Amino acid sequence: MSPHFLAATISRTPPLIRALALLGSFGLGLAAVEPFLPSPHAPRINIRWDNDLGVADRQRLESTFGLVRPEPREGATWRYDLVDVTHENVAALVAHPAVSDTHEIDRTLGVVAPGAPRGTTWILPAALNFWREPPVSTALATASAAAFLFAALSLVLSGRRSSGRVCLVTSAGLVVTGCIWYAIFDSPAPTIVALVAAVGTAVTGGVGRTYRATPTAMALAVLVWLGFLALIGQTSVLPVAVAGGVVYLFGYVMGSFLVPPRDADRGLATAVVRTVAGLLLSVLAFFLCLRFSIPWAVGPTALLLTAVLLYRRSAFLLPRFDVTPRWDPVFAGVAAVIVFSPVLVTAIQMSRGAYPPVFFNVDTPFFLGHVHSLVKATTFPPPSLNVLGGQLPNHYGIQGAAALISRSSGLAPHHALFLVVVPLLVAGTVAAAVELIKGIGPRLPWLISLPLLLNPVPTFWAEFTSIVGSSVMKAMKGLTLAPLETLLGEHQLWGVANVAAPNVATPFLVLAVLAGIFNSPARGWRLPVFLAGIAIAVKAPTAVSLLAGLGLAVAARAAVEHSLRPLLPAVAAGAVFAAVYGLLWFMPDRTAETGLQLFPLYHLQWLRSRGDLAGFGTDVVWLLAPALIALKARPAARGPERPSLLIFALGPFIVANTLNVSSANGTTANWPQIMISVPLVLRAFVLSIAAPRWSGFGSRLRTAFVGLVALTTIPALIAAASYTASIVRNPAKGHEFANNRSIAEVLAVVPVAQSVIVTNDLRHPAAGSGAFDRQMQIPALFGHQAFAVDYTYEKHRFSDERLALQELLRSEQWTDAIDRAARMHHWTHFLVHKSFAHPATIPLERLFENDAYAVYRFSGTSGAR
Repeated sequence: MSPHFLAATISRTPPLIRALALLGSFGLGLAAVEPFLPSPHAPRINIRWDNDLGVADRQRLESTFGLVRPEPREGATWRYDLVDVTHENVAALVAHPAVSDTHEIDRTLGVVAPGAPRGTTWILPAALNFWREPPVSTALATASAAAFLFAALSLVLSGRRSSGRVCLVTSAGLVVTGCIWYAIFDSPAPTIVALVAAVGTAVTGGVGRTYRATPTAMALAVLVWLGFLALIGQTSVLPVAVAGGVVYLFGYVMGSFLVPPRDADRGLATAVVRTVAGLLLSVLAFFLCLRFSIPWAVGPTALLLTAVLLYRRSAFLLPRFDVTPRWDPVFAGVAAVIVFSPVLVTAIQMSRGAYPPVFFNVDTPFFLGHVHSLVKATTFPPPSLNVLGGQLPNHYGIQGAAALISRSSGLAPHHALFLVVVPLLVAGTVAAAVELIKGIGPRLPWLISLPLLLNPVPTFWAEFTSIVGSSVMKAMKGLTLAPLETLLGEHQLWGVANVAAPNVATPFLVLAVLAGIFNSPARGWRLPVFLAGIAIAVKAPTAVSLLAGLGLAVAARAAVEHSLRPLLPAVAAGAVFAAVYGLLWFMPDRTAETGLQLFPLYHLQWLRSRGDLAGFGTDVVWLLAPALIALKARPAARGPERPSLLIFALGPFIVANTLNVSSANGTTANWPQIMISVPLVLRAFVLSIAAPRWSGFGSRLRTAFVGLVALTTIPALIAAASYTASIVRNPAKGHEFANNRSIAEVLAVVPVAQSVIVTNDLRHPAAGSGAFDRQMQIPALFGHQAFAVDYTYEKHRFSDERLALQELLRSEQWTDAIDRAARMHHWTHFLVHKSFAHPATIPLERLFENDAYAVYRFSGTSGAR
């Protein structure tokens, strides 16, 4: 059978049949891969633990072996869903000395028994169990592959105009089906697959065709997306829809001040950057209202009305753009999704339900506690929920965005943060990268430029290339892939585990400022000046980095042109920075404790203490290597004069090796974070060198350039995909994972208002985090007021006294000193971690108890004041 005959046969197939074949093949494929999806479809087993096993040790073993949905049975027997059913895991489980016996496991073979019951959902449990049998799933996989191949080929080879419409209808059906599957399977995995398949279907059937993005289509897409978010968060659609309206008004419309509405026809990326920047402007107005004791809604509303009066109808106009599906940007988009998949998947898992059931990264509860505090606050800085009576001049920009959305829509704080703000920051980062690519050189292939700009490593926080090189040499000498597999599993090294929301905002700020600079001849300097100045509200090291880079770049240009005019953008950004810092963060009592001091070569000394300086030099050479190759070709055209990106990158390096922030506790370890933005700038520099020379690249030069870029980006993509797959199958394998369910069950009985909680255990439960003095689950889950649970980030003059008082709660016996402290500081509830030191007898009213925690109520106290 010739390919031409096959193409002719397939092209004569009715489009509806092809679309149904594609949709049906996707359903069959989902059924085939369903056995590999995580709980609730994992086998149910019973385990009898050793009688002497403590609660903390049992919970640690549950996380190690992938045991979820614990259910106590008789005595020391517990029932679980076993997520990881691999032979290695099951064999290690039955061989562990703490496991006395198991049920539904073949202990001889080390596998789950074929007849073991499975956790099922509330729809068609019998049918779900049926297709999990290996012969059935294999047959389904084969049928799915054949049907999908037939449908995909027919859509590509067909020349009929109707196939494009059929593809769009099929894509919409896949999106809706994905939402339904989420409700059925109670897992985001099949839904994410459905959304990816929807995009792929639309592109497959529409390559080369141009589609107009009409307001109706955009509104329908937004409604579907809001419904999907409501399903993920297991919350009502109404507050999610109102939150979408808040983002539109306080983000997109407010962004008219920074991105003029006349640029609405520049595409979707411009609109997304405008939305995020406008939301930060609204947050600034929100903070100023709190600072001057004005009702919180006055500032954002007044700015919104001003934007409407200035720009009228044009402020509300949605972006106008045409979509022409091409393989290059589609594959680049897939790479971007993989880069940010750890952030998105962890956000989904932390957003589900009435409270965050899990946490990833010990900083996440710290930031979420700020959101709860800002939701209630009437002053700025907001009162601390971690330390009663404390007030911390922190950088609340991203937390403020979540709090503004929560206060305006009624959406829960963790839903506002994880369902709205984090995805918006991810979209803003990708959009800022797209805008920067358009400014640098749109002729470069997207599959090269976009993944390169979004690559998070190296960070200059620690050496990178020397560690990678050492692993590669070991693999080559031993002729084994084991060192490379271990290397890709170093999640911290590849930056894929850094999912805290303010850290997600750093690449957006850097890329958006660079994009604004490159587009300044057409749009002016409002956007980059504002973002560089407002960065102090998001992350201080990023703000210092941007100001230093921008200042040095324009100063070099002013020196070349013998004019002071190029300095105006840096002066304006510095003025915004100073105004924001002075109005919102300057506190005389705190400022007296800290200050800038000269510290020559601080960053280099920091790197030397963590490794070898040669590694840092190798990192720099590795980043610039593609540019060195590109310089061998002649530029086809000379672009407009702009601040040199190489000089921009030198600014943060000079500051990091000249100054540092000193305090009573010495220098701060956060100062080297100034350098995190430098790799992004250097990658933009590489693209700026390659873009005007791309058409002049010969085959060898192009191969060398693309090969170096691939060596830079592909390992990072593999590391991100590997980490994402790991935490989808078993969230407990995530970096600094904390299970909140046990403590949340106890905290739920404590009223949030007028309560002050003390605890005997200040450890954060994340395995291996070393966070022994910051138990920030208490304020982060529901917004409770804690007496003092953070002695790392919030150090006050009374911190030592508070710590001594809480030591009383770890005594073997209850003492009168505890009662006196309770009356003096208005303690209302005592949260006891039962496996940690606490009084044997507690003469208080016990409100609730589970296997890990108990909560007691003090009598005769009036709560927080």
